[in-house]
Amino acid sequence: MTGHFGPEVSFARDLKKEGYNPAILKFCLGATGLSRDWKSPGDGGNYDAMVKDLRVAICYLEQKGYSLNFGGFIWIQGESDAVNDQTASDYQVNLELLITDLRTEVLQDSNLKIILGVDEQHMFVKERPQVLEAQKQIALNDRNITYTTMYSIPKADGTHLTPAGLIEHGHRIFNAFKVLENQ
Repeated sequence: MTGHFGPEVSFARDLKKEGYNPAILKFCLGATGLSRDWKSPGDGGNYDAMVKDLRVAICYLEQKGYSLNFGGFIWIQGESDAVNDQTASDYQVNLELLITDLRTEVLQDSNLKIILGVDEQHMFVKERPQVLEAQKQIALNDRNITYTTMYSIPKADGTHLTPAGLIEHGHRIFNAFKVLENQ
């Protein structure tokens, strides 16, 4: 799909209102799972493609004279990992591996703020809540990580948010960012 947007628009607008000058790299691939599609660092999956794109964006901005401060990383994903028991039970270990690599090898910031989220109302997540519990546990174990809820955000169908829902989701992500930033 081309031309779509998500919660990053209202999130960026909220940041701008607070005096930030955000540069947001969106890497979005729907219906993907950690073990199947994102894979471990170095295994040629979506994670490696995201890191490659991130490094290109960083290089471009630095060449243009911008000074970069990585304010955080947002990870809204997991519904496809709740499709079966194995991927749901492997989710926490797989996500922790990506977070560790991103912090230590890619951005060299062990305290990088991270915002997690998954659609708790998605039928797969309702059936296998291990993905939801994994994200909450990761956030509980790291003061620089928080979990955001998508409960009560308006949805267009079983998966996608309405335009109003996308705006609300961005506001929730911003509020989570402010909480992390003020710790």
